[in-house]
Amino acid sequence: MSVIKYTKEEVFEALEGALKNTRIKNALLQHDEEMKRDIFVYTKNKTSLELVNTLIEYCYWYAYISNTVAYNLQYQQNEEICFEDVTLSEREGVSEVEKIKQDARRTSSVNYNMYTNNGNSFYPEQYLKYWQIIVDTYKQIESLNEKDFLVFEAPLNYPCVMHEDKAKENIKIENLGAFHLIENEEDFNEKLAYYKNPKISHYYEIVSFAIKANS
Repeated sequence: MSVIKYTKEEVFEALEGALKNTRIKNALLQHDEEMKRDIFVYTKNKTSLELVNTLIEYCYWYAYISNTVAYNLQYQQNEEICFEDVTLSEREGVSEVEKIKQDARRTSSVNYNMYTNNGNSFYPEQYLKYWQIIVDTYKQIESLNEKDFLVFEAPLNYPCVMHEDKAKENIKIENLGAFHLIENEEDFNEKLAYYKNPKISHYYEIVSFAIKANS
């Protein structure tokens, strides 16, 4: 067994994908009350969705640290932990479905490489169960066949109101947002532009899309 060292850019590229993944957020939201209890001191006055976003960021941050520490111990190195902001690649030419698959593989690999050959890991126990939920959810995504759909989302950080086809004033519905099944990325971009329209976007917190997996 060897320990692969990942850069902050590589880990945070997967983080960026996780923050857009509806399946992961829904899985974590099943533990809403536990999250508020476990990390309350860091997340006062946050909504459930804001809490999930913060939690995902913490989980990947500690995964990056744990990978670096495991590598240093295994090979007696002194690789520094990066505390600076990083610029992520655009992954141009990569479909949204393939990005999700890449994020799933990267998350799984980072998880594997958080441990030394002796099985030691320094991931904070406080966040470990939530990290494992992310890892397990990505495993489920990787197992999808061509008849399944991979779900991703475009977060729109506005108060949440949702209607089937179009937003209507004074309708207050408790929901994460709107959902659409789309055929291709051109259709996705067209619908996303609709929800980013200032006249529409303030009605939605998250707009979710499903695109059919490549056969």
